[in-house]
Amino acid sequence: MHSTLVLGTALAVTSVNAISFAEVGSTLSSYSKHVRNSLPTFPTLEVRKDPECPAVWKNVVKDLSALFIDKSVSPSQCNDDARAAIRVRYFLTHTRLLN
Repeated sequence: MHSTLVLGTALAVTSVNAISFAEVGSTLSSYSKHVRNSLPTFPTLEVRKDPECPAVWKNVVKDLSALFIDKSVSPSQCNDDARAAIRVRYFLTHTRLLN
């Protein structure tokens, strides 16, 4: 009698778990499709024929280095302005997600 009760309970639990696992799988599949469809699409990038960066980027590197690298320490490292620029981007992303 005891073994029949244990076996019946085990079958009931197994059946319940099988149903809930199927529901969870279906829900996850549906949610992942929703997430994929809500992501922005980006244009594909083409491979450059010339491996060198365009000349304008050398000026950009020079300007950003002057603004964001602290050369008064050795080795050079990011200054407070560089850290603030990175943090503001995370802040803006976070506040958009909340709104």
